[in-house]
Amino acid sequence: NHMQLPDKSKDKILNANKEKIICNNLFEKHKIIILYFGAQWSPPAQTFLPRLIKFYNEVNVEDHIMEIIYIPFDKSESEYETSFRDLPFLSLPFQDKERHKQ
Repeated sequence: NHMQLPDKSKDKILNANKEKIICNNLFEKHKIIILYFGAQWSPPAQTFLPRLIKFYNEVNVEDHIMEIIYIPFDKSESEYETSFRDLPFLSLPFQDKERHKQ
């Protein structure tokens, strides 16, 4: 099994304000794209996340050269909402379960 990356021509992801944005210029706008696979129920993910947010903010202090896309493996939408609530980066929507099956 593998997960399919967003199709930059049509797929939408959520920004930190939970607004849907199209990926078409995401890969042109940023030099670095990181996929972060995480979940509210995962202790290692919860330990790693504060460090990732700090790194994201430090790298992007002058120029926004890096973007992170949160790939949720949360068990419920409420877990996803808790996970995504304070993230400064992008996310695939929770209901996009087809990506987990591919």
